[in-house]
Amino acid sequence: MSRVVGAGYVDQLAGPSLVGAAAGLVRLNLTFVLPFLFCLLGVVIARIVTPEQQSAPDATAPGAEASSEVQ
Repeated sequence: MSRVVGAGYVDQLAGPSLVGAAAGLVRLNLTFVLPFLFCLLGVVIARIVTPEQQSAPDATAPGAEASSEVQ
C-alpha cells in the first residue's frame, strides 16, 4: 500500500513538470496523450506482474475429499 501511495505522490509532483517539458517539444494537445499512454502502460505491466491464481483441486482427482458430505 505504501508503494502505491508513494507513487501517487511522485506522480502529482512530477506529472505537471513532465507535461510542461513535453509541451515545449511538441504541441500541447499531443502532450496530453502522454498520461493516457502511461495509464495503458500501467495496465500492461499489472497483467505481467500479477501472479497466476492456482485453481482449486479437482473433485474427481484421487485423494480429493468430498466437501458436500453431511456428517
